[in-house]
Amino acid sequence: MSTTMPAQVRPLAKPAQSSRSPQSSRSPQPSRSPQPSRSPQSPRSSGDTRSRILAAAAALFSEQGYAGTSVRDISERLGVTKAALYYHFPSKETILDALLEPFVRDLGRLAELTRQTPSPSPDLVIERIAEVMASAGGMLLLLADDPSIIHRRIGEQDMLSLQRMLVRALAGPDPSEARLLRARCAIGALKAGIMSRALERATAVACSVTATGSAASATSIASSCLVTSEERREIVAAALAALGSEAPVVVRPRG
Repeated sequence: MSTTMPAQVRPLAKPAQSSRSPQSSRSPQPSRSPQPSRSPQSPRSSGDTRSRILAAAAALFSEQGYAGTSVRDISERLGVTKAALYYHFPSKETILDALLEPFVRDLGRLAELTRQTPSPSPDLVIERIAEVMASAGGMLLLLADDPSIIHRRIGEQDMLSLQRMLVRALAGPDPSEARLLRARCAIGALKAGIMSRALERATAVACSVTATGSAASATSIASSCLVTSEERREIVAAALAALGSEAPVVVRPRG
């Protein structure tokens, strides 16, 4: 009996070794693989943050001017750190370019229209100018009097050169100095009508923000047209009246 017992006990050690092999074949690496795929910010939230930055910057630029607004002002308006803002825009200049680009692009398309043959009528050109100015991007006209912006180049275009091109288109071929002056007055009438209405709306929005403390209302002007369709018709009529006919105006001397 004593000789057979050790022979029966020894084989029992082998199943213990084989039971460990399934566990050793399992690798812990697959559980770690999802970690590198985590992103700090989804594309949708990144786009929302970018839009909020542009809206806040547009409101501050119109309130304080471009030169009078700092990156800190924009970040404080949004309630984010400057580092978070720099993640989307490396400088204040790139924010300005992003704001101006749609407006300058639309003006560039309008300038291309004036180069067509036959040339579009002055009525159509004025209608299109008013449409661009009164669009959502048209609120950037509030910045047009800032000398640090009006000469700025966005791509291959700048607002001052585009304006001169539109003046020549309204004045017609071989215009006189008087006709050029009338064309400038026509564009001036469009600017004055739309910008004055935009300033009235901005003042109303500012009062609303003061009363309600809503930061969202401060940028609502950036997402809507600046004038109603009825107001735009009146502004266009005033611009056409300023342009007048091609016949020169005769000023009779007194006496």
